[in-house]
Amino acid sequence: MSICLFILADGESEDDGVGPIDAALLDGALSGEELHTLQQAADATRLAARITDTPANLMNVDAFIEEACKVAKELDIPEPTIIRGEELKARGMGGIYGVGRAAACPPALVALSYRAPGAADSVAWVGKGIVYDTGGLSIKAREKKGHMTNVN
Repeated sequence: MSICLFILADGESEDDGVGPIDAALLDGALSGEELHTLQQAADATRLAARITDTPANLMNVDAFIEEACKVAKELDIPEPTIIRGEELKARGMGGIYGVGRAAACPPALVALSYRAPGAADSVAWVGKGIVYDTGGLSIKAREKKGHMTNVN
């Protein structure tokens, strides 16, 4: 068995932020539950990569909300809470509102929640999906523009 690791770096700095990498080799068969867990992790990783890699003109706020709703449905959890547009400002979320208010799609905060039946402890998983175009190229010095790309 072999493991191939591809480490992406910008090549411009001595410290490319690459730290230790842990790997585990499995010896023997996996149970059905273990395979299911690994498949879920792989599917989630592919979904996150697809959302991240989709250009901002395609993965706009509306498309991001659709993805969140699909995930909620697939996981059989309640529809996400969506705080959008002027409601962001009214709730004191001026940062999200201010940055996104000029966009074609109004800015939004999307929250997926799940409470496991009978769970004694709470666990919070927090992630963020930011949809924007880096913009501002016309005000950047020429030598600083090379790394600018659309970012999701």
